[in-house]
Parts: sequence; structure tokens; C-alpha cells
Amino acid sequence: MTRVEFCKNCGSKVKNDHSFCTSCGHPVTQESESNTENKALAENKTIKPQPQQSRRLNQSSTPKQAKPKKKMSIKTKVLFVLVLLLVVAGFGGHKVLEHRYSPESIAETFDKAVANEDAELAKSVMQFTAFPNDLSDETIQTYLSFLKGLEIDYASDLTKAYHAAQNTITSQRVLIENSGNELIELIQSGKKFGLYDDYRIKAIPFEVEMEADLKGAAVTLQGETHTLTEPVTLKHILPGAYTIKGSYEGEYTDLSKEMELDFLEAKQNVLAVFLDFDDHHVKVRSNERDSTLFINGEETGAIGGGFELGPVATDGSLVVHAEFDDEKTEEVAITDEKTIHLNFAEKESADRSGSNNGSNNEDVARDNVAKYPALVDFMEVYATTSVTAMNLGDFSIVEPMLHPEGKAYPESRDYINYVYEEGITEDVISVSVENIEVDGDDFIVDTIEVYDIHYADDSTQRKTFESRYTVSRISDEYYQVWELIWTNEQ
Repeated sequence: MTRVEFCKNCGSKVKNDHSFCTSCGHPVTQESESNTENKALAENKTIKPQPQQSRRLNQSSTPKQAKPKKKMSIKTKVLFVLVLLLVVAGFGGHKVLEHRYSPESIAETFDKAVANEDAELAKSVMQFTAFPNDLSDETIQTYLSFLKGLEIDYASDLTKAYHAAQNTITSQRVLIENSGNELIELIQSGKKFGLYDDYRIKAIPFEVEMEADLKGAAVTLQGETHTLTEPVTLKHILPGAYTIKGSYEGEYTDLSKEMELDFLEAKQNVLAVFLDFDDHHVKVRSNERDSTLFINGEETGAIGGGFELGPVATDGSLVVHAEFDDEKTEEVAITDEKTIHLNFAEKESADRSGSNNGSNNEDVARDNVAKYPALVDFMEVYATTSVTAMNLGDFSIVEPMLHPEGKAYPESRDYINYVYEEGITEDVISVSVENIEVDGDDFIVDTIEVYDIHYADDSTQRKTFESRYTVSRISDEYYQVWELIWTNEQ
């Protein structure tokens, strides 16, 4: 009887007449059945096939050959590496572009352009569509200089404005400085490559309101000339360095003026500009109201209560004199004085006041003065109040005593400013009202006023003036000076 053995190497069945395992080729050691049983009894063990052997018992005795693994070709490996690299590069490029066009990156670039006043870099991230004309690099550079002078951290503040807008219902991302000027706005201007939001810094325009102290003056800004018959507003101005040029052609002189614009003084995106030509005006007076004024030999008109000339040249090229009947005053060259007196030869007070000589007229004058004690008190207070205003350089002190529509109002204001700037002070010595005449609703008041005048060089002179005023009666006890008709130093 053929006895079945098991291969000790692989567990396959092996017939006892085989010297090698038909499955794995391992040599088979032959043992007698009795020996095997005795060994098992001796070891007190039950011979059981191993699990692997049990599995092998159910398998075919025909051995299966394992399929060799197919190796990846070099071409496939290269293709795989290339695809992997493309994926990594694409992802990396996406992140780079995402940052490049992010609001934070645009803000950082703009901040760098401002710090370095770099016009080319600024143009790469800015939008100037609010300005009708093409802007030169020089104009943009002066604009960046203006922004730099504000000392703002644009990168930080723009980013904060952007995120603040994200958290509110508004989409505005405007940067506003302390004076209320809107400077720039972070806007979305489309898509880049159809994937990324494209942000830009939009420059916000300013306005320039121009006015001059001389009506009809011409001003030129950015190559455009405007005639200032009234204030003119120029729109769509990019803040920066500009020079405004003004010119004026007058009857007695031609003037010009240049002024640098300072947009740091703008408020609410409006820069108010007042062009002061530093023009000179002079008031010509005479002790003869009906005299005629002549300028460089040409008849001009009646002097009346005062003839104002201006603007005039102050280099002495203009010479004035007055004529009345057959009399002529001396000629006076206009320099820097505010008032010129063209007085005729001394006349008696009665003649200058329009009265006839004689004691009867003196009696009439005294009676007229006695009729209006409140007006007399007013004139005395007016003289002392005017001096106080001059000494303190404060027109508001005497302002209530002057009719706002009268000629004396601006004259007194200008004269107070003049003497204060010159360092001149005065003391009232005496004020005497010599005559009062009724002129409709007004009064013609003649006075004699004595002052000690203290000059800036510490000298003092006592001077006496005869003056004639027009005084308006506002109520029974309330008066206002309308005009200083003339004044004459005795």
C-alpha cells in the first residue's frame, strides 16, 4: 500500500515512492509508518496538518506560476513627472497671481510709489479717468509729492478701508484725510485672465476756487486763462505743484502777480485761492469840494468829498493837482501815501463852511450847535473812540458809529489798519463842534480837532485839523457818520 507523505517545505502531498516534492522540488525524507507513530507517541503529540498544509490539501497538485510585475517604461515615468510638475507650477502660479492682484498687494505697491515719488510705478496701479486731459509724468510726480507730504500709511489705511467696506453694505473704499479731503479710492476695475479681481487706485479730483482783489483781473492755470469778473471754479484738478499767474491792466498802471498753490490748505476737496495784487489806492482830498482833479495834466473830475484813485503806480510817475476858478494847488507825485491833500490858499473858516463873514454868522453857528446837544456829544465821543480804535488796531471798536453804507466806513477801516501797521498812536487833546447845518435827513458838521500824534520813531507832533462831516440821524438820539467830506490841517 502506497503511503502518502507531506512535504516538509511546502506541505504538498508526496507519494512515498517519490524522492522529491512535485510542487517545490524539495528532497523528501522517507520514514516508516511505525517510526512516525512511535515518535508521535513518544512526544505525546497528535500529528495535525498545518493550516498551510490544510489549504494545500484542497488545492490542485498542479503548481501555479506567479505573474511577473510589468515594469513602468521610461516614457511613462517622464510623462508622469511632467504632469506632476505642471500641477505644482500651476498651483504656485495661481497663488502668485492671486496675491499679485489682491487689494493688499495693490495698496503696498501704491504706498511704495508714493514714498519714492515714482510716477511709472504709480501708473501701473492707478486710474486717472476722472481727469479730462492726459497727465504728464511730472504732474503725477508732484501729485505723489503732495500725497507724501500728508504722511499717511497708504498700504495700511487702504487695506483697512477695503476690509471695512467688505463688512458693510457700502462698496466705497475711499481714503479721507483730516481736512475732509477725499484722496483716493480702491476700486475693482474688472477681471484679469477672467479669474482674478483687478483692483486699481483711483485718484479723486479737487476743485480750485479763484478770486482776485481786482475785478477783471486775468489768471492763468494749467495753460488756461480766465477773467475774474466774479469768482471762477476750476474742476478736475489733480493736486500737485502749480503756479497761478495773474495780470491786470488798469487805467493808471499794469500789475502782475504769481502765486504757488498749496493743496495742503484745501478742505472738502476745494482749494480757495485769493489773488492779492498788492495794489495801491490813494484818496485825494481838497478843502474846496468843487475843485477839479488833474492827473498828469489831464482833467479827471470833481474832487468833491474825496476822489479815490486805484490801482496806481507808486513810483512817482503819476502827478496830481487840483484847480478851482483861477487857482491851482501844488503838484504832488503819488508814492506810498494813503491820502493826498490838495489844498488851496487859506480861506477864512466862514468861507470854507459856506457862510458869509461877520458876527451875525458866528451867532447863527452858535445857535445851530446849541440846537443839537446830542449830536455835539456824539461827535466828541466819535473822535475819542476813533483814536482808541486806531491805537489798538481794532476797527470794531468804532464800527457801530459809522454808517455801513457810507463812505466813511471803508475809509476809517483802512486808515485804522494803516496807522496801526505804521506804529502811529494818537491822543485827543480837544474836539470842538463849530457849526451844524441840516441837509435833508442828514447834518453837515464842522469841527476843529486837536491831537498829539506819536510816530514810530518816538517823535510827537501836535496837529490841529478843521474837518467837515456828513452825519446821518438814525433816531432822535442815535447818529452815524456817513462821510468825512474834507479835512484840513491848520
